[in-house]
Amino acid sequence: MIDHDLSERIAVSLRFSGDELNPDEVSTVIGSQPTRAYRKGDPRTSPNGTCLGLARFGLWSLSISQDQPGDLEAKIVALLGATTQDLSRWHVLTGRFRAELFCGVFMPGMNWGINLSPAIQAAIGQRGLELDLDIYAADVDDSLPPQDQGLA
Repeated sequence: MIDHDLSERIAVSLRFSGDELNPDEVSTVIGSQPTRAYRKGDPRTSPNGTCLGLARFGLWSLSISQDQPGDLEAKIVALLGATTQDLSRWHVLTGRFRAELFCGVFMPGMNWGINLSPAIQAAIGQRGLELDLDIYAADVDDSLPPQDQGLA
């Protein structure tokens, strides 16, 4: 049976990156602390402590994990709500660094839809953010009828 609740399969991150990025400066301008940050040339490690080498660019990232409840729009609203609402401050950052809103959506089956309201689309655009959607579909067993694959 397919679980139709997508709330635990959506990860959202606000990311700024660039060669000259200073994470402390981004935190001050955006009004929030990152969940992950480093400068170009800093050592990088994986979550389990494995050395990944030196950072090729600076990164500031604020994430809402796929384990936190909420649909895509709710997670974007929560993420943007944790940052400044002053658009001029956003433009200081988006004028200097690559700025993106990454959304990883893990669908439980094929042919699922997801949408964003005009208001949240406007909020993303007003901040000068690129929207990066990575959509993953679960493996589908072709031997099952469509209604058991989440297709019907």
